[in-house]
Amino acid sequence: PELAARVAVLGCQADLVDLAGVARAAGVGTGRVVEADAAVERLLELPRVQAWTAEQAGISHWGVAARAALHDEVDRLRWALVAALLRDADGDADAFAHRHATALARFTAVREQAASARDDVLARAGVVAAELRRLVEVVG
Repeated sequence: PELAARVAVLGCQADLVDLAGVARAAGVGTGRVVEADAAVERLLELPRVQAWTAEQAGISHWGVAARAALHDEVDRLRWALVAALLRDADGDADAFAHRHATALARFTAVREQAASARDDVLARAGVVAAELRRLVEVVG
């Protein structure tokens, strides 16, 4: 139980390091980054995507490693989008959504199709992560 508690805290600590890095790079306080992060998560429903990377740990160590890599990738892309929201729209999620409506609609469509598909969850998560990468490239 003690080890499990320490491992659970590691993810939170990593988020804090990422949050501080985005705040420093954007030149804003951590509160603004927390608000922008919440807006990005709501706008893109990223917790749902992250859940796909945690489902069915599986027997294969390759499957576990693939899920962990996708989870890390989605986190990295999330922080890139938070930084873009702060830089391009000063944290205004509505303005950001309006400015990037086409790219956001494409991501949403792919995420929704993946959510309703019956294919392997790891495959679906991989495709959604790739679309999230494209979104980050578009918003800069």
